[in-house]
Amino acid sequence: MTAWFEESEPDRPTRAITIALVARDRRFLRVTSFLLARHGYAVETTHSSRNLAGLLQRTDADVVVVDGSDSWNVGAQASALLATLERPRGLVVVGESGDVRPLRTPAAVSKWTSFDCLLDEIERAYRQMHQRDTSSNVRGQNLS
Repeated sequence: MTAWFEESEPDRPTRAITIALVARDRRFLRVTSFLLARHGYAVETTHSSRNLAGLLQRTDADVVVVDGSDSWNVGAQASALLATLERPRGLVVVGESGDVRPLRTPAAVSKWTSFDCLLDEIERAYRQMHQRDTSSNVRGQNLS
């Protein structure tokens, strides 16, 4: 599985998907950013969810991955922030395995599950974000 896609797939980027990774857990941040980079993703990191808005201003992240282990409010706050932005971005929230529960907006993934599960959720979030972006562009056009 890689973050680079063929040009023949219209909903797939021809550049690396950029991930904004937010986690207070430095081990998770280090391991996850390393593995994402090895799979071809461009990764920007921060240790604090309070820095997410600034990180998104400095980078053009496609998907935000937030560690909600300390509090699921982190995921809700990230979702609310992303809703205010002009360009849609995907969101994946990770948490401790016993604490992962269904959330309405973002995908929820166990923090230390198989890395492939996280990659699947990132790709799903990217596709959903891309579909929202495409549909909002079509709605804004004069189709007469």
